[in-house]
Amino acid sequence: MKTAGVVLLIVMASILWDLWMVAVTFIETAPFIEGMDVMN
Repeated sequence: MKTAGVVLLIVMASILWDLWMVAVTFIETAPFIEGMDVMN
């Protein structure tokens, strides 16, 4: 039971990390994408 809890915690942490990385990437690229739209 304790092992299952640890595994669940690791899975949730990895999902949150993936979402955080996606959010950071989007925030960093958003101004660049907007700049491209202005150029076109």
